[in-house]
Amino acid sequence: MREIMCLIVFDWQPNTANWITLAGNRDEFYDRPTAPLARWHDHPTVIAGRDLEQGGTWMGITDELRFAAVTNIRRPDAPRDKQSRGELVGSFLIGDQTPEQAARDLLTRADNYGWFNLLLGTPESLWYVRNWPEPFISDVSPGLHVLSNEHLDSPWPKSQLAREQFQQWQQRPDSSALATLLGHTESFADDNLPLTGMPQELERRLSPQFLNLQDRRYGTRATTSLIGTLDANGQRTLQVRELSWGDAAQSLGEQQIRIGTG
Repeated sequence: MREIMCLIVFDWQPNTANWITLAGNRDEFYDRPTAPLARWHDHPTVIAGRDLEQGGTWMGITDELRFAAVTNIRRPDAPRDKQSRGELVGSFLIGDQTPEQAARDLLTRADNYGWFNLLLGTPESLWYVRNWPEPFISDVSPGLHVLSNEHLDSPWPKSQLAREQFQQWQQRPDSSALATLLGHTESFADDNLPLTGMPQELERRLSPQFLNLQDRRYGTRATTSLIGTLDANGQRTLQVRELSWGDAAQSLGEQQIRIGTG
């Protein structure tokens, strides 16, 4: 059983100076080979980690301010042997379609991939795509949103907590604290757990924001923050920070990339 999942909380403010502020966790099997946050050698404008098994990524941004992120939809009957969801992020980052064009194009072939939630964005436009229970696309309204493993803004306990954590962070923003914002490690009460069809014990163990399931060799592998600004004169900055984690929640290092252009 693959239990891949992630959690993303973000404030989306199109056509403003602070167009995106985001914190996210990527969960994966510890033994799956992964490259940390860096510029891709074959596409140097892309800033992202990389899944070395399939070549895609879970979240990334480019010098041109193209942004994308994906999570899975957690169901025990999720289809197997589909194309990698990470391809969806990578193909948008290296492509030239607008978010709306890419979303509409994907709508016709969404069933080729494992069940997913996908964000495709620029400073002007952000679109959401999913393929369960059926293919669906929508533009994303400005404001604070959370994406976990059902649909955009589904009220899962870890998502509701993420919203509260982010709102508290906004009161006293500190870029150095954003990458570790989603660090809650306690399971939620059974009566608050989502009903995904998973066994109750597994549902409980998968409910924290930051995971460490050593018996399954599975847990939170990366915590990431992204802050993007763009002013009226075209001056842009990107601050991307990623902390890598290994077995037993051991810190494996930190990567930071900051750019500014005029």
